[in-house]
Amino acid sequence: MKNTDECFGEIMKRSEDIRYRHNAKKKIAIEAVLSGVILCLMGFVITVMPRISTAPGSVSEVQYGSLILRTSTMGYAIIGTLAFILGILFALICIKIKDLKKK
Repeated sequence: MKNTDECFGEIMKRSEDIRYRHNAKKKIAIEAVLSGVILCLMGFVITVMPRISTAPGSVSEVQYGSLILRTSTMGYAIIGTLAFILGILFALICIKIKDLKKK
């Protein structure tokens, strides 16, 4: 038989475990939503890039092999930086989800 202190300790341990699981589920849901948002942003950036970087009189957007030869390089710098940041955020969220699943 367990005394009152042992029973109370067991109850506290179980309630803490339930709270931890509940918070972990919330975190996973939030990170999944954020991953979806990041993927949508990446898709938006990919679809908008040819429109931003195509300037009148420049190489047509079909000839992707000569994209570096265009005169408007600011668009590439912005798109490259955004893609890099979004990639890092996506990787960090995936690592967080993996760590939460291990626990």
